[in-house]
Amino acid sequence: TEQRRRERHRATLSRIGQALSQSLNSEAVLETAMDQILEVLGADTVDIHLADAERRELVLAGYRNLTPETVRMLQHVPYDGPFLTSRAFATGEIQVIEDTLQSSPELVGARMLTELENLRSILAVPLVTAGCPIGAMVLGTRSVRRFAADELETITQAAALFGTAIENARLYRESQHRAEELEEQRRRREEFVSVVVHELRAPLTVLGGYTQILRRQTAVDPERQRQALGVMAEQLQKLGGLVSELQDSARIEAGRFTVERAPMDLVDTARHVVEEQQATTTRHQVLIETPDGPIEGRWDRGRIAQALTNLVSNAIKYSPEGGEVRVVVHRKAGEAKVSVSDRGIGIGAEEVPLLFQPYSRLRRERRAGGVGLGLYITKGIVEAHGGRIWVVSERGQGSTFYFMLPLDGKVAGER
Repeated sequence: TEQRRRERHRATLSRIGQALSQSLNSEAVLETAMDQILEVLGADTVDIHLADAERRELVLAGYRNLTPETVRMLQHVPYDGPFLTSRAFATGEIQVIEDTLQSSPELVGARMLTELENLRSILAVPLVTAGCPIGAMVLGTRSVRRFAADELETITQAAALFGTAIENARLYRESQHRAEELEEQRRRREEFVSVVVHELRAPLTVLGGYTQILRRQTAVDPERQRQALGVMAEQLQKLGGLVSELQDSARIEAGRFTVERAPMDLVDTARHVVEEQQATTTRHQVLIETPDGPIEGRWDRGRIAQALTNLVSNAIKYSPEGGEVRVVVHRKAGEAKVSVSDRGIGIGAEEVPLLFQPYSRLRRERRAGGVGLGLYITKGIVEAHGGRIWVVSERGQGSTFYFMLPLDGKVAGER
């Protein structure tokens, strides 16, 4: 009777909803959905596909009772592919083949499922949440099945429950991931503040000590006074450099970092940086390779020198055993390409993604000191010129940092 049909319909949906409410884990939700399809809806096979908007394809997220060959075929189904899955997703309507032996010739997928899985009836239903399609669900039976109107209604509403549960699980996963990211950012900021305090305290302590000495002694030996003033000047320079780094970092993070472009020769600037950095070390050979002529462009000479200085000084700092540091400058396809290589301690693969981020002091920086903003600022300088920067490194095998600058001096989108 009609009343019994409605009661059965409500009981089925209640059972499915109760099962889906047990977890917000994406994998658990998919497993539950497939179990319910097989058990409650009486299917022999099931496959669930979720949309990948960027690639415009439906990606197989889960399946039951399919052969490996079928799984390979269904891994990536194009939005406009010859599959019932694609049609259900594109139209937003349930698609039914009650007998695959009489299916439309253009539905290649249905014919292949008949051959591979011996399926006789196939039903594909879109997964929709908040009015937006997020995928499709496909049921298969190995005997011909005539789906009654009430069965189709139950399956459609069950699919709506599945779609909502899958989307809720996705949102929960994203919120968990975001919470973890925020916690990691908080931890990094706290560590960064601690490091900055330490870096500020050291020169301030030295300055305070020498100030007390000079104040207490009425007759200070001229030579000692000269040495004291020299040390104080060095510490003030160190403080000024730290303040500049903090200012640059804040401007980059706020999107207010700018460069002042003017005609310059990149080769000449690179040579000056190499000469200055070579003067800071006797254990390293800082070498440079350049073309015979200039490489000219409209760049900010001071900022480009700052970026190069950061990279070369890092190469020296993280090559504690000494050795060769090599700077290469050349043209490549309308761009200037610069590389800085060392044979030092290198960078682990797990640390490379954090390398150009603020507040991310890596293992090597904890050993070598500093606040860890140099590479973040270097990246900001390069990108402000419309360029890009990257690194190739392996722990224990040294590192090579590359950056490229457009020779016309234009940033992306600038006319």
